[in-house]
Amino acid sequence: KAIDCSLDNPRYHYILGFTYSIQSEWGKAIGEFELALDKEPNNSEYLRGLGWALNSAVDNAKGLAYLHRAVDLAPTDVNILTELAAAYLSDL
Repeated sequence: KAIDCSLDNPRYHYILGFTYSIQSEWGKAIGEFELALDKEPNNSEYLRGLGWALNSAVDNAKGLAYLHRAVDLAPTDVNILTELAAAYLSDL
């Protein structure tokens, strides 16, 4: 409903992407994170969300690329660092 009121608000797309991720609906999550990033391409949290979703959807290399972009923007963000560690561990 919130997106219907403000289609261009990237936060709403991020939240919807996060919700889809919790439900393991990776394709939908990726699409919503991409919409959020179209509006704010240097938002480290949106990059983290997309990286997490891509990694979970078994596109590890692409997911890692987004996570690395996120950590470059926010090098001390614990959530990003945790996702990076999990992505590398899942690749073992």
